[in-house]
Amino acid sequence: MDTDAGRQRSTLRRIARRAMIERGLLPDFSHAALAELDGIGATAAGSSGWPRDMRNLPWASIDNDDSRDLDQLTVAEIFPMLPEKLSTDLTSLGYREDRPAIVIEMVFGEEGSLRSSDLYGATVRNRAKLAYNSVGAWLEGNGPAPDPIAVVEGLAGNLRIQDRVAQQLKAFRHEHGALDLETIEARPVFDGDVIRDLEADRSGITPTPRPRTGDTPIL
Repeated sequence: MDTDAGRQRSTLRRIARRAMIERGLLPDFSHAALAELDGIGATAAGSSGWPRDMRNLPWASIDNDDSRDLDQLTVAEIFPMLPEKLSTDLTSLGYREDRPAIVIEMVFGEEGSLRSSDLYGATVRNRAKLAYNSVGAWLEGNGPAPDPIAVVEGLAGNLRIQDRVAQQLKAFRHEHGALDLETIEARPVFDGDVIRDLEADRSGITPTPRPRTGDTPIL
C-alpha cells in the first residue's frame, strides 16, 4: 500500500532489521525453524493431550487495538468461602434466630476511653435486620425510621446510644492522632448468576449528636 503510513512502516522495518544485523542478531527465522513449523498440522489443543478441559468458561483476550499475537486469556469467578448452609444459616446471626455467639463486652468512659472489657459465650437473637443507609439517614434526621425500629421496643433508644458511643470513640481517636480515612467497598452487580459490574458503596452511619455523661457499656 503506497501511502505515507505504509512507507513509514516499511522504513521502520528496514531500520530495525539493519540495527539487529549490526548487533549480531538474526532478523529472520532459520530454515530449520521454518521447516519444523511446516510440519505442524494443527494447534496444540487439537491433540487433546491436556488433562483439563476448561472451554466452557468465558475466556477472553484483552489487548491493544492492533494486536495480532494474542498470547493471554483471562477469566474470573466469584465464589463463597463457606458452603451456603454455613455462611447464610448455621454461622450467620439470622433474623429471629437463636444463635450461640462470642460476646465482646466493653465499658467506655464519657470521653471515649476504655474502662473495662470481657469476653464470653452467650445465646443471642437478632431482633431486627437493618441496613446502614436507612439507619444512617434516620439518625441524621434525613429519613424516616426503618419499620423494625418502630416495632422492636427499646431499639430506637439503643441505636442512638450506640451512635453516641461511636462519636465518642471517633473523637477520642482523633485526639490521639488517628487519621480520618474514607473506606469504599466494591459491591458486585449481578445479572442473574453473572456478575455485570462493580459499584462503589460508601455506606456508613455518620451522625454527630453529643455524648451523654457517664460510663456506657457496649456489647
